[in-house]
Amino acid sequence: MEAPSAWRPQLLHFFYIALSCATALFVQRLYHRFRLRAFPRVGIDPGLLGLKLQVSKNEFYENGYELVSNGYKQVRSGFTPWLAPHGSA
Repeated sequence: MEAPSAWRPQLLHFFYIALSCATALFVQRLYHRFRLRAFPRVGIDPGLLGLKLQVSKNEFYENGYELVSNGYKQVRSGFTPWLAPHGSA
């Protein structure tokens, strides 16, 4: 009869660590999404998992000024649109 292997508890710990990291990243992403919900979004929405993130970035780089101007025209009630610096959020 074989002795129980010693790697199973380590594998289980690795699984718990990976699951907790994935959960923390998902919660952080949801937090930022709901925190910025007060500001109207312009352009393509990248989706919950960010599957269209590169497409939305490309559109913003090409048409960013027009997107922000149109968003400002739609919401003129004292709202000033702002742009986050590149690399933040």
